Amino acid sequence: MSAPSVAIVHDFLTIKGGSERVALALTSAFPDAPLYTSLYKPDGTFAEFADVDVRTGPLNRVPRFRNDHRLALPFLSPSFRATRIDADVVICSSAGFSHHVRTTGAKVVYCHTPARWLYDADRYVNGWSGLVGVGAAVMRPALAPLDRVAMAEASLIIANSPDIAAEVERIYDREPIVISPCSSLSLDGPVEPIANLEPGFILCPSRTLGYKRLDVLVDAARMLPELQFLHIGDGPHRSSLADAPRNVRSVGSVDDARLRWAYRNARAVAITCAEDFGLVPMEAHAHGLTSVVPRARGLIGQRALAESGIFYDYGRAEALAKALVETEAPRSRALHPDRLGVDEFISAIATHAAAL
Repeated sequence: MSAPSVAIVHDFLTIKGGSERVALALTSAFPDAPLYTSLYKPDGTFAEFADVDVRTGPLNRVPRFRNDHRLALPFLSPSFRATRIDADVVICSSAGFSHHVRTTGAKVVYCHTPARWLYDADRYVNGWSGLVGVGAAVMRPALAPLDRVAMAEASLIIANSPDIAAEVERIYDREPIVISPCSSLSLDGPVEPIANLEPGFILCPSRTLGYKRLDVLVDAARMLPELQFLHIGDGPHRSSLADAPRNVRSVGSVDDARLRWAYRNARAVAITCAEDFGLVPMEAHAHGLTSVVPRARGLIGQRALAESGIFYDYGRAEALAKALVETEAPRSRALHPDRLGVDEFISAIATHAAAL
């Protein structure tokens, strides 16, 4: 008996985010599976996707959409809905509308989060112009019912954390199983220093988006002029760092070689966003680092944080600053690849897919 055919779907491949690392792990679990997506910008996302059979839809022909996937938001649902995938099992890596595809076989939805701009719009539109909020409000009544219909077609829903599982149950009236995600960041790859930066800094890997609350990092850094802060990440709201003090350095998006160097030379990691899950604490834990994170959302209950995390009150810069002062630099720089959870994630996904 031949193995079931598998296809993978992901919302878009235009940025370097946690869900894109999970999508990469899925391609490792199913190396022969094509990956369907709405938009693909090779120089904007992880280079490893170049080795994957990536198949894009008609929206990818519009350069403006590839350069800013948010401009395509009104068209993503109908574009995915027009896509019919012929495979025994279709795994949708979804933080938006990838699960709207139609399938001939079983549909498995790995839900990073229900679409934020449909169900958590107040937080998601933070930092955008008022027109974005108005646009989201106008489209929500039409798209939310379609989103629920698409999720109802799923043979299996997998949530990345208990918090997201509760949201899935509330929004879709479906009870998902929980499988923690993994990070595809290789620990044994090349390492390249970030110029003009001494070891011992506070590292904050985060895209520059309003809901990431980088204003909290800026305010905490202002309270701690004796500490150096390094921000890694890009996005449309770089103005959130415009008034950062001199001890905050932002280098934008970097490749994995520089990211590995940053983890290996940081004193600790700081997170300011109420993440849906958040792979950064997992990556920090694999590098022997402590993560200082808000007590919020999918960060609560993470195994990595139970072992090497410090929680502070979400949105309070003074609480973050106090926690960072009390955080000691790691005594050992030992690397722990098993803490990235890749083998465990792949095994769990493959087992559930094979059972359908």
